[in-house]
Amino acid sequence: GKLSKVTSVTIGATLDMSDVADWTGIKMFPAIPFDGGSDKGYEIKGLKAPLFIYVEGATIKNVKLTDVDILITAPYASEPGDYRLYSGALAYYTYLGSITNCYASGKIELNLEFLNADTSIDGGDNYAVCIGGLVGVMRSAETVSQCTSYVDVTVTKAFGEYEKSAFFVNMGGIAGYLQGTKTPVDCYNYGDLKFPANGQKVRTIHIGGVFGYTPAVTLHDKLENHGDLILNVPSNGTYYVGGIAGLPYTATKFTNCVNTGAIEVGASVTCTKCYVGSIGSYNQKNTGIDKCSASNNAEGDFTAHAQWWIDQYLAKAVFLQARSGG
Repeated sequence: GKLSKVTSVTIGATLDMSDVADWTGIKMFPAIPFDGGSDKGYEIKGLKAPLFIYVEGATIKNVKLTDVDILITAPYASEPGDYRLYSGALAYYTYLGSITNCYASGKIELNLEFLNADTSIDGGDNYAVCIGGLVGVMRSAETVSQCTSYVDVTVTKAFGEYEKSAFFVNMGGIAGYLQGTKTPVDCYNYGDLKFPANGQKVRTIHIGGVFGYTPAVTLHDKLENHGDLILNVPSNGTYYVGGIAGLPYTATKFTNCVNTGAIEVGASVTCTKCYVGSIGSYNQKNTGIDKCSASNNAEGDFTAHAQWWIDQYLAKAVFLQARSGG
């Protein structure tokens, strides 16, 4: 449905959506506060699709989503020929506004067989496929804080041919793509992010325990990941795996961050360039890490991949940068 003529929405009871198979999500337009009532003990159970399709300028707070069970088999097409795909338990896409005290548990699975060698992918701003435990794409949010995900996100089926389906995949425990939010704070992920070997061929992958790809985010503060990051993709792409952020691309700093999740890279993984780190994978203008810790273990025969640069300090809060293979 669409909410554009109301002044606010407040949930006043627990809602069980587990029998609603045709839920398509809410479109919420500017400046409509939404209060999910979790501070009063209310929750929304068993969603089969994100609660929101699109949120613009709204304040979303106190939302607790439990036992979500979302299977993605087709893109959300805003217009014919648009194959961008965003998803999360809370929302596909949010723009402006704020998200505070939101929680989700359950699972999201992606069956991407619809992507084939003849599919034309609109990469847009490098987020053709963006999946997060809570939100697929967050852009220019004023505040992202006090959010927690226990959602396991798994890619289950194959993509098309690498040569023709050249697109980006962003996966994060809270959001797949976070842009323009200066300081996401107090966010926690406990869900596993899995990209198993299934014949996928993807040009670029960003996997982060909290956020997948974070351009124009100046500070990552009080973020924690306790879920495992598992990558096993047999293709010659460029991959970024970070315990907190998969690709913190522009000048940014990490403070008070914790990662205890394992980073597992399968023996079949090959890549043109690969970056992996216990906090962030690669930082174009590394402005540092302060008061962070990581106790995770990296698993995989990295010596078999000349493209990977892994050293004995992976378990510490440092950036690890990669070199090209050869």
